[in-house]
Amino acid sequence: MLRLVRITLVSLSALLLLAAACGGDDDSTGSATDAPTATEATATETDSGDDGGDGNGASADLDDYFTEVSKIALRTDTKLEQVGGELQNATFANDAEEIAATQDAFQQVGETLELAILDFSDLDPPPEAEDAHAEFIEKLQAALIVQSEFLADMQDVTTSAELDALADDYNPDLAETDADFDEACLALQGIADDNGIDADLRCTD
Repeated sequence: MLRLVRITLVSLSALLLLAAACGGDDDSTGSATDAPTATEATATETDSGDDGGDGNGASADLDDYFTEVSKIALRTDTKLEQVGGELQNATFANDAEEIAATQDAFQQVGETLELAILDFSDLDPPPEAEDAHAEFIEKLQAALIVQSEFLADMQDVTTSAELDALADDYNPDLAETDADFDEACLALQGIADDNGIDADLRCTD
């Protein structure tokens, strides 16, 4: 049951597998509340006196940028993995419970993506990363639009069979969005690589 819906949720979660969180390492899982917020991370870096340079020729600003991107992505991905895992492992007594749980999951996905977009938008990328940063946010917003439309259409669903059919309808759009996001992810990875920054985005090939 809900095979296609769950595939949809996993596909949407994969859009956020960026930086150290990209690819879903085992050590990146856990409660979303365990991951530091961008504000906490900035405060920690300030206290430690780390200027963000890596000694490989990258500017401190660019190195700091990728550090913040990684932190936001890790926090976001951790939350999405939690939501997806809970839905995948859940058991339901009837269709109504299944539909309600799926609606709640996608509500959480939407809220998580909205927060990620705000956090990424708050970053001030150096000139080298401006275009790729803007493209990344644009693709993330596209993912949010698709999942929001899916959630809205889900309000009219009354059976698990209808939910599966709806997910089947949306899977092509999610696949296209996923491919577009992969391209944006690879563009960011290329900038890190070209500047000698030790950032593993592990984008989907």
